[in-house]
Amino acid sequence: MTNKKRAVALFAAVAFVFVMLFSVVYIAAESDHDCAGSDCQICYQISVCQHTLRSVLLIACSVLSTATIVCVLCRWVSCAADSAIFCTLVSLKVKLSD
Repeated sequence: MTNKKRAVALFAAVAFVFVMLFSVVYIAAESDHDCAGSDCQICYQISVCQHTLRSVLLIACSVLSTATIVCVLCRWVSCAADSAIFCTLVSLKVKLSD
């Protein structure tokens, strides 16, 4: 089952890179085309590629921001838990006699 998940993840990563690369290549290749007017198919495809790249950028920024926040919160909780464990009366050598 693990090998199947790895294969699917690898396929998704390759497809992702393929879409990104060829969107950029298509935009660069067709940027100076002879526009046919308001119903130009090339202009439509360029706008679709630009929209795809913007969406991918937004998703990547969202994932990275979320991962950063989770990492910071986990470290903060970990540090708070570590300080709570070692802050006992015995570890502070407090004598509780009257």
